[in-house]
Amino acid sequence: MTIEWNKVTWYSKLLAVVLFILTFWVAFCLGFQYNKITDGNNDNQNWGDNMLQPKSGDLDVKIGESKRLGNIKVTLDAVLSDNRCPADVQCIWAGNITTKVSLSYNNLIIQKELASDAEPLNFSGFNFSIKSVTPASDSRWQINPEDYVVTFHIEKA
Repeated sequence: MTIEWNKVTWYSKLLAVVLFILTFWVAFCLGFQYNKITDGNNDNQNWGDNMLQPKSGDLDVKIGESKRLGNIKVTLDAVLSDNRCPADVQCIWAGNITTKVSLSYNNLIIQKELASDAEPLNFSGFNFSIKSVTPASDSRWQINPEDYVVTFHIEKA
């Protein structure tokens, strides 16, 4: 049997197709992993050791839900009290809302109470505060706990 050089065989075509598909699959997986670790937000990321450290940002979180900003994870455990002035009433005090949150950063986890009118909570070099809460309070009905969406503001201390 003699070797015929410069002849394209069926298995060389198959090998070329497999390598072509494999190349795109690897590129897709790497892109997916990069998007996953940066949460699709490349604006706040620095290359190197601080790649997962956010500079600042806001997270909209529902009760029982967890959200991430870089490698900071915020979980809204409960709304402990809602003393905000109802939208249909004129008040002399805006009121406040108190939440129970779980915060984690670099395998360090704490659970704290955070009020909307309190000083920002400092944890692992970041300040956490409540920026806004929806829905607005109304004197005509009680808000269901699953309807609360709390916007947390996070910034480097």
